[in-house]
Amino acid sequence: MNTKLITGYWMDIDCPPYYGVLSSKKERYFSSLITHNTYNLPIICYTHEKSLGELTLLKEKYELSNIEFKVRELHDIKYHLKYQSLRDEISKEGSLWDHEIAGRPPEVLWGKFDVLQTEIEKSDENFIYWIDAGLHYLGLFPLWSNPFKDENNYENYLEKKFNGTKILNRNVFESLEKKLGKRIFTLVNKHQESAHFTNIDGFTGFERPHSNPIAGFFGGDKSVLREYCESFWHFGLKHLDSNILCHEQSVMKHVNNVFELEKMVEFEYETHQYHVENFHEKPWSGNEDGRKPLYTCFLDMIEKNF
Repeated sequence: MNTKLITGYWMDIDCPPYYGVLSSKKERYFSSLITHNTYNLPIICYTHEKSLGELTLLKEKYELSNIEFKVRELHDIKYHLKYQSLRDEISKEGSLWDHEIAGRPPEVLWGKFDVLQTEIEKSDENFIYWIDAGLHYLGLFPLWSNPFKDENNYENYLEKKFNGTKILNRNVFESLEKKLGKRIFTLVNKHQESAHFTNIDGFTGFERPHSNPIAGFFGGDKSVLREYCESFWHFGLKHLDSNILCHEQSVMKHVNNVFELEKMVEFEYETHQYHVENFHEKPWSGNEDGRKPLYTCFLDMIEKNF
């Protein structure tokens, strides 16, 4: 195949200058990384020195031969000093725990576009995707999609616990490579969330109100992805110039609003798992089971023409 995946793992950053960072359960990320390795595709995982040791041990123990770890310190992420300046201003007015970015700093959220640009220029592969290291978890993938769910004590094994490969597997990437052509894809929620709205300089309103992208998995043709990344920084700087720190999805909303539709496929969903009847027991079969869950987008990538 002609595909490469990019991800990131920056843990244990619950101290200044990255105020308000929430701890994530490492086992979810470890288990999901093990699952990503099963696609048998090259994966570049960016991290920092603080996390490199535990990731190296994980790679050795579970023979993660498809994953290469690269170090990018958070203070080397694009526009770090701008983020820090705004954090300092916000902290003068109140606690950053109450701010939208509490939980993850922009160096992590926005930083995916920085490392993506690095890999776009370095990689021989024509299809590049960002995929969150911890994507495989029960908040997105139903239990029935785990091939180990009927084994006794499967949840006690990292290589089995967070695994939705009955839905997201190598077949998805093979289908994307065949169907995307000179395009990228994004996953979009038809229902706008508060994190999707920011009022920046020159903002005139969203022409595509139902195009609310999420940042956990996106990409495709690397030349088009390069354009998407450049557009992200264009709008990102508008946010920073307007003294706005926000989730990367807020910036992506502005990008999707103006990006050429001929170069982008949007896979729509309506909920992660809420409002879905029997989410973990059986596949979603239509609106009679509630809103369309996100995981159906991965099935659409195989089953539908686009």
